[in-house]
Amino acid sequence: MILLKYWKSILVSCVVFYISVIPIPPVKMVDHIPYFDKMVHFGMYFTLASSLFLDFISTSLSLSWIKKVALIVIIPSLYGGLIEILQGAYFPPRSAEWSDFFADCFGSLVAYLICNKWLLLKLQRDSA
Repeated sequence: MILLKYWKSILVSCVVFYISVIPIPPVKMVDHIPYFDKMVHFGMYFTLASSLFLDFISTSLSLSWIKKVALIVIIPSLYGGLIEILQGAYFPPRSAEWSDFFADCFGSLVAYLICNKWLLLKLQRDSA
């Protein structure tokens, strides 16, 4: 059952959704940090894509790189885009921002690149 195989990714997806739609009051401590919101978006989607990668490799190592990229980069990016649209339409005072979407995509891409490199190094070590 897919829910059992991908429970970590589903949990992270739910947490990302919750954090994305709750009204957040301004936090004075981080107001002076430039692009703090974008760093949070990057971190959330880095975590989501990393959890997808880890769930994915625990279930199947034999998929092509196209399928890996689709799963680990495109799906979280589309999820981030959907959440941005929902924020703008249904969760005021939240708003939809392109820069948030780009931070989501960048976090997913960096997670893929790092996790893929880690997997390649692990496979090389295990085969040696």
